[in-house]
Amino acid sequence: MNPRTDSLAMISRFYFHLVSGRTRIVDRVGIEAREDAVMSDAVFRVIAERWPGTSDGSIWNGWMVEVSDREGRILRTVSLDCL
Repeated sequence: MNPRTDSLAMISRFYFHLVSGRTRIVDRVGIEAREDAVMSDAVFRVIAERWPGTSDGSIWNGWMVEVSDREGRILRTVSLDCL
């Protein structure tokens, strides 16, 4: 096994949709990231990179980020209240 090749295989495109109630801002671009970054606390850095300004709690209070894969499966939901 080649660690360099194996780690590259784990990189995928993920999408970070902003959601509040029935309002949904769809991420049509996504970002290439390692799955372990999306599933760990590093996801907060990825969200800040994809959606600058979401750490302003006064604006984004109550909003969530749905992290989905290329097929549209929601892998994780993160509250912006945590940022």
